[in-house]
Amino acid sequence: MIHPLGEASSRSTMQILLIYNEKMKATHLLSAVHTFLLSKDACSITVLSLSQLNIYTAEASDASSLAIVLGGDGTILRASLCLHALAIPILAIHAGTVGFLAEHGAVSWQEAIDDFLSGKLPFLSAPMLAMEVYQQEKFAQRLLAINEVAITSVGRKLLAMTFKVGSSPTMRVRAEGLVLSTPTGSTGYSLTLGAPIISPSAKVLLLQAIAPFDLSARPIIFDEADVVWVEVASEDGLLLLRDGEGVEIASGAWEFRLGLASERVLWAVGEQREALFYQALQKKLGWFTLYPGASVCCKS
Repeated sequence: MIHPLGEASSRSTMQILLIYNEKMKATHLLSAVHTFLLSKDACSITVLSLSQLNIYTAEASDASSLAIVLGGDGTILRASLCLHALAIPILAIHAGTVGFLAEHGAVSWQEAIDDFLSGKLPFLSAPMLAMEVYQQEKFAQRLLAINEVAITSVGRKLLAMTFKVGSSPTMRVRAEGLVLSTPTGSTGYSLTLGAPIISPSAKVLLLQAIAPFDLSARPIIFDEADVVWVEVASEDGLLLLRDGEGVEIASGAWEFRLGLASERVLWAVGEQREALFYQALQKKLGWFTLYPGASVCCKS
């Protein structure tokens, strides 16, 4: 859901977080953005690397007004996961490689920041995924993600899994794992597994098996309100993934509840978000073009 971002403009002094990836090559962009923000009298700026952000959010109050993140999709995802609890809008400026999450880059960032600070940019309340982990019907842990959550084997071994989607009958599959993705995540890990690309505005989820030993195990798209229950036992333990970050759990029988989380991420977006998404597919993936990066002209 997209909302106007008017609250920020009503504050006399905005507390702005400027977040960057320590491995970012475009250090000149960090310097330029920082200098630009310093020219705004009504801004108080805190510059944090990704590694510092974890410590900051663990100790922070609700003093911060806005966050600006410089980097690629990985940086934006990690920063958003850290910042979601603060419930502050995030403006992403692209400084990575492929990148689908940031609409603004080296050319348009100054105008985007001005609109962001003045409250002219709407923000998208983006859904998050939750993976709840149970053993012997006892709750063990809960993981949050934005792109995808995955249950995978250790050492690329086949797992015998049973699962249900919503009110479906119990299904079985032998595979190296299962991945549940949001539409935002359909251009991430799921894409490498051969799953379809989904429009970011679609209110659906995508379930995909990893290297299934079954020709009928195809990806399935279903309503975002449905919940997936998975049961799996492993003698070698399991590796749980959330947006690419792994958490290992011990051997044994496990049960997982996968679905939308109640938490949300607030991303500042432009009015042409949907159109820019398809342009990014053409430019960065060569989607329905002869060559990646080729411009495509369409007559209306």
